[in-house]
Amino acid sequence: MRNVISNINQLKPYQKIIALVELEVLVMLLSGIGFYELHAAPYFNIGVDLIYWFFYLLGIPQFVLANAYVALVFDISLLLCLGFLFFNIENRVLAIISFLMLMLFYVTITGYLGHRNFQSGFVLVLIPLMWGRAKSRQFVFEGLRYWLLLFYCSSAILKLSSSAIWDLHHFSTILQNQFLPYYVENQLGWRTHLNQFLLSHPTATMCLFLVGMLMELCTIVGFFTKKFDRYLGITLIVFHVGNWMLMDIAPIGHFSILFMFFISQKMIFVEDY
Repeated sequence: MRNVISNINQLKPYQKIIALVELEVLVMLLSGIGFYELHAAPYFNIGVDLIYWFFYLLGIPQFVLANAYVALVFDISLLLCLGFLFFNIENRVLAIISFLMLMLFYVTITGYLGHRNFQSGFVLVLIPLMWGRAKSRQFVFEGLRYWLLLFYCSSAILKLSSSAIWDLHHFSTILQNQFLPYYVENQLGWRTHLNQFLLSHPTATMCLFLVGMLMELCTIVGFFTKKFDRYLGITLIVFHVGNWMLMDIAPIGHFSILFMFFISQKMIFVEDY
């Protein structure tokens, strides 16, 4: 066990992130969410994002999913690209290829499944590796960190500026809609029982909504200092786990980018490659 921990500690910070990305992708594939599982599936909703339309107008997702064997090759290729990147973290070309493969993967699964519950962090976290010089990578890494802070902080401000915080039944209605498929399919697990309890106690439900909003709002501290980054990372991980428990929003796909908060207090790229 000590040898395993020692080997992990010897990894470069971004190698640990790539390992988390690969783990997240592997969990998705094993859960039945991948190119192979979606082949020949009909479109549901690809949204209005121009990045999505760029891939679909080129016909790439359609081509990949038209044949089961091609889809399987792309699933395997994605895992291999991330594996090679883990051992060649300085390879800019490999980072770009991995990023494009992950973006295609994300665009495809969200377009075919018809929702955006899958977080995009596992794609965005590769952006710093796509630059050649160490200073450029460090600059992009810091920019991505500030974007991540803005992502959560703006979400909290949006909740504060709306009338939702004054509506006692606002969050109860959301929770009821989120778990409606479970009730229709008669899947009564512990989360469903928790959902039933919260629906019958709107005051407690609203308190949880406010706690979640405050957890997002605390990221504003990160704009002024990095001393509390580790605590912000822990807070946001708890926030996502809570979202999964209460709202069935999958946290897989965003844990890897949250790991940035655990390594952002020191130089990540100390030399030019």
